[in-house]
Order: sequence, then structure tokens, then C-alpha cells
Amino acid sequence: MGAPAARADAAGSALPGVIAQVGPVGLPRLGQLATNTRDVLPADLNGMLPQTGPVNDQRVATPPAAAQAVVAVTATHAGSPITSTGTGFFVTGGHLVTAEHVIAGASAITISRGAYVEPARVAVADVGNDLAVLTVADPPGTGLPVATQPAQPGAPAVFVGYPDGGPRQARAATVAGGVAMPTGPWDSADYSLRPAYRLRTLVRPGNSGGPLLDSSGAVIGVIDAHSVVDPTVGYAITAAPLLTDLGPLSTPAAGRP
Repeated sequence: MGAPAARADAAGSALPGVIAQVGPVGLPRLGQLATNTRDVLPADLNGMLPQTGPVNDQRVATPPAAAQAVVAVTATHAGSPITSTGTGFFVTGGHLVTAEHVIAGASAITISRGAYVEPARVAVADVGNDLAVLTVADPPGTGLPVATQPAQPGAPAVFVGYPDGGPRQARAATVAGGVAMPTGPWDSADYSLRPAYRLRTLVRPGNSGGPLLDSSGAVIGVIDAHSVVDPTVGYAITAAPLLTDLGPLSTPAAGRP
């Protein structure tokens, strides 16, 4: 679909990794063999290289605020029987966030949570960072605050989504560190780097676009991909490009600048 394939390396390992974006159920988008991420990390992420550590992927209770803010995203495509599903979350009023590859090329977008069903339209499509901001006329509840400070390696987290097009789930994760995820083939005009977190957890198709939350319930990232080499490794786009896309729409996390 619309977003370019991404690639990243399991930094600190002798073997390159392969990742797949995980928004549309049944349509994983394979990445490419990675080069050494240590060679392409931006300077501000050099101190956050992924570290090995225990996998933290237990099912957990959905945080109350996330239970109100997280929705399923369904994208349909004109002339195609394929329906793509992913996850989104409200940040304020009628604005919600998802991964751009979940809704790329869609002719219609619907969000839902239980009996709540509402059409949505695209307000911002940030293909380079694989983020999209959608709007709806009748939001179901309050939005989630967005963190303005990066997560630290080893930090516990929780992500919420609709894996495999099924019911909502919340799962624990550990932030292993920071990586730079290329947005296209290294020799193409679309090649650039976007900041991401490498996670130790189980990310499934349908989770893409869901919020990665810190211990205070603030959004620190957006679930974007999983490794096809190691199923216990996932990836999330950091909150930094999200804050840029949202501008004044986002609610800063309490107690943070």
C-alpha cells in the first residue's frame, strides 16, 4: 500500500534484521535486509542503541484513559474487496492518530469502539514518518496526552490495539532503545530516517497505529512494525514527529515541559 517499506537493524547483533509494518491485517509489508544501524543513527539517538533484555509481553489491563481513547481503524479501497484494519487513538477533540500505512490509498475510513462507529477523514498524512492525523465529527471521549521527553532504554511501557482485527488488547513492553528506521530503499529519492523505539514485546498485525504509553499513561510512541526475524521485537515511531504533526492540537503530558 502507500507507505514505503522500512528497514532497521537489530543493533548490537551480528545479524541484520528484517521488519514488517503491521497495520493492515493480512497485508504485512516486508522490509529489507538492514545495514548496521550504528552507522545510520542520528546523533541524538546514539546513546539509546537497543540493548538485549528480557521480553515483557504479558497481557495487562487497558489503562482507563486508553479504554476511552483507543479505537479500531478500518480502511476500504474502491474497486478492491480488501479491507485493512489497524488501531488509532484520540489526542484531543475530534482528532485521532494512526499509522499512515493503515489508511494509505483508502477510499473510506471508519473508526469504531464497541457500538460507536464513525466515518473519519484524513487531516494530515505524514508519509515520511508513517503517521496520519484523522478527524471525526463526533468523538467518543477524551484524548491521550503526548509526552514531550523521550523514553529511556529499559523503561516499561504498555501498548493498546486491535491485533489481527480482533478485540482490543493491552500488552506490556520494554523500550530496548532507539533506532533510525529508513523510509525507503537507501538508493531511492524517498530515503530518509525517522526516529523509532525498538521494543521487546509481541506486536501483531492490526496493532499498527496504536499508542505506546509510559507508566503515567502518556503517549511516547506509535506502534509501527514488528521483526520477522524475532517475533519478540517490535518498533514504534517516537512522539517527536507526532508532536510536530499535531502542532497545537496535542495535550502535553502533565508535569512535562
